[in-house]
Amino acid sequence: MPGESQQNGVAERRNRTLIDMVRSMLSYSNLPVEMWMEALKTTAHILNRVPSKSVPKTPFELWNGRKSSLNYLKVWGCPAEAKLFDPQQKKLDSKTISCHFIGYPEKSKGYIFYCPGRHTKFVETRQAVFLEDSGVSGSFPRREVSLEELRVELPDPVVQEPTEVYQFVPTVIPPVQISGAMPSTAVQSDKWCHAIYCCSVGEHGANG
Repeated sequence: MPGESQQNGVAERRNRTLIDMVRSMLSYSNLPVEMWMEALKTTAHILNRVPSKSVPKTPFELWNGRKSSLNYLKVWGCPAEAKLFDPQQKKLDSKTISCHFIGYPEKSKGYIFYCPGRHTKFVETRQAVFLEDSGVSGSFPRREVSLEELRVELPDPVVQEPTEVYQFVPTVIPPVQISGAMPSTAVQSDKWCHAIYCCSVGEHGANG
């Protein structure tokens, strides 16, 4: 039933939880709405490490056989000062860059940051200072974020019937086999006809 999430299946209720968390994370940050995918990945990362009513253990513990530490979790979208490795950096250059925390990498122990003022927008590093108290606790008004699902009705596909193609195949008539040796040249053909004529005349003469 539309609007009654408690009557939906487990997958639909989980999707509703994910969307609600993503909407809340985006509304309390200064990041553009286009960052919803990074917020969704972070939401799934958190839910895999917290228990639920139906299962006493977390999905991470069931999969890896050990409990996960939650000390590394940070406030999504908070400002941060990250230090990137740059071998060409000089002594008087700035050691950090201003960015926003947007997630956790899958294959390394670090953090993912969004840097709108750099050519490389997304960077990964472990050395950073998180300003989690900045921009939180009502320092700026909460914005409205719309993440409603759009349904587009597509027309039924048109199935074209196969077109019959007729192909003309010429009929080959085999040559008629005649008993007796056939002459191969015109001279032999004349001799052969003359012999037949003589034989026929001789038969008529004998009969007469």
